[in-house]
Formats: sequence, C-alpha cells, structure tokens
Amino acid sequence: MSDPALTKDEAESILKESVAAAGAKGAAIPPEMLDWVGYMVNQVDLTAKMIEQDLYEQIRASITAPIDPKALKAAEEMWRDQARRQAQTLAVDMTKQQLRTIGETIGKGLIDGVGPKDIARRLDVVKDLDPQRAKSLLDYEQKLRASGLSDDEIAKQVARKHDQLLRDRRETIARTEARQATAEAGLENAKTRGARFKVWVTTQDARVSDECQGNEAEGPIPIDQTFSGGVDRPPQHPNCRCSLAYITSDEQLERAQERAERRADKTEAAKSGESA
Repeated sequence: MSDPALTKDEAESILKESVAAAGAKGAAIPPEMLDWVGYMVNQVDLTAKMIEQDLYEQIRASITAPIDPKALKAAEEMWRDQARRQAQTLAVDMTKQQLRTIGETIGKGLIDGVGPKDIARRLDVVKDLDPQRAKSLLDYEQKLRASGLSDDEIAKQVARKHDQLLRDRRETIARTEARQATAEAGLENAKTRGARFKVWVTTQDARVSDECQGNEAEGPIPIDQTFSGGVDRPPQHPNCRCSLAYITSDEQLERAQERAERRADKTEAAKSGESA
C-alpha cells in the first residue's frame, strides 16, 4: 500500500501552525477539534476519486490535434495517469486550505476568549471556505452584529454571503483545475510534435502578477526546464490567464526572443502605468 497523500501528523501540524499564526501560540486546542483532523485526512482519497474523471475529460477534450490511432491508447493511459496525479494534488491542497481555515478560526476564537460551542459555531459559518474568504465572512458577521440587527437577520445575511463566497471559491478552483489539465496536456502534446523550447505569454496588462511577469521576461527556455516562478507551465497561481508558445527549432529562437522581449516591455509598461 502506498503512503497516504496527507498524514494525520502533517494535518495536525498545519492546524496547530494556523492556530499559532492567528495569535494563539501555545494555546490548547479543544480535543473535539482535533478529531476533525482524522476525518478530513480520511476524505482526501475519496475527494481525489470524485474529481479524477472530470479532470480526465477536460484533458481529453483539450487535445484538438489529430492523433495516430496506434498512439491513442498510450496517450489515454498517460492522460489517465495525469488526471490521477493532478486530482490527488488538488484534493490535498484543498484539505490543507480547509485545515488552515479551521486553525485560524479556532485561534481567533481562543484569543477572543469564547468557549468550544461558539468556536464550533464559527467553524460552521466558514465551512468549506479558504482562510482569506473565511476571514472576510467573519469580519462581515462582526460588522452586522455591531449594526444592531437581529440574530435572525444576521444569520440570513451571513448565509447569503457564505454562499456567494463559496461559489466564488468553487469557480476559482474549477478554472484553475481546467487550466492545469489543459496546460499539462498541451505541453505533453507539444513535446510529441517535436517542440524544443517554450515561451511564457502573459496578457500584457496591469493585472499580470510579478511571478508571471518574471516568467515572461525569461523568453524562450528549454521545454523541460522550469520557469523562475517554480512551475513548468501555467497556471502560476489561481485565476492565472497566461499561456505557452512553443518553438521547434534553433532557427526560430532569435525571432521568438525578440517577440518575447516586446511582450515583456508591454507588460512592464502596463504595470507601471506607462503608455505602451
């Protein structure tokens, strides 16, 4: 049997680190909260299985170039393996994010001096949200309480806000998941077509992240090399809008380098507020 993708010890460590990061370093975590850790760890493989088929279908649909029938079976096995690995990574990442949300919420509750029952209520409020959105929701609830609204009205507005934030998180995950699937499949397909170099292409506007800008500024790099941002293909981050261009020969390198420099200059101008 292979090692678990996320162990209970690792999960407890993430939870405790998040409690400390919220300002409650050294505080005793209620035992019932630690019980959740084991449950979440046990759900990782199940979550991965649930999204694996969707990922495979996204990868398969992203391949539009003709494929030799003899190579199709081998390609489908590769896509299956790719979907399996990607689904496992995504399931682990989602679980770690949720553990951080739980840890930060517990830590804030301990700092505020509230009991386990109120901490549990807060955890229920932020259920399935990442730490950033969870904090946004708890801040929103606090403002509502300060406004003097009734408990029923607060609960209704918080529930609506939670649904909105959860939809936004799921859409972000879906977009990133699809980009990862299609970009990795596209990279593998380019290799089979003889591509030797790749170039990071941003949208050349003010919203381009510093990491993506750095990747673009590198120009053409060998197809198996990693960009400065630490990835070998987009997405660099959630909601990344970048893509790759491929080069098959040394003869194309000079022109590709010139085009990459022009794009990098345009991105720099957009981010610094200058006219292109």
